[in-house]
Amino acid sequence: MVDHTVVIIDDSNVDLELLAQVVGELPGVTVVKFQSGLEAQQFLSVKQRPEVGLILCDYSMPEVNGLDLLQLIRESSMDTPFIFVSAHASLALAKSCKEFGANHFIIKPFISQHLLHNVGRFLAA
Repeated sequence: MVDHTVVIIDDSNVDLELLAQVVGELPGVTVVKFQSGLEAQQFLSVKQRPEVGLILCDYSMPEVNGLDLLQLIRESSMDTPFIFVSAHASLALAKSCKEFGANHFIIKPFISQHLLHNVGRFLAA
């Protein structure tokens, strides 16, 4: 079994813990969680960090929002799959996020099975 590190970023502690609990149930998955985009950005820029298999990120956060973080990641040539998980949902927003390099967009409140299906799909790729 391959081990995967999944980074989860959400400024809502309740959502962060729920996402971590659901994703953490997958075998071989280690969850690293952050309550701010700025903290996640600092972690992702460290060369000695573990290999990240997937990033789950809220869209609307203070300091560094999800789209800013995605742009920074893509500009650094990191091609890690990136899924937005956000209550701020519209077709235009999801399309815009995909144009900036997001792989998927999940609307909160999410269905656990839908989330796990997508996480598994991107980790297996």
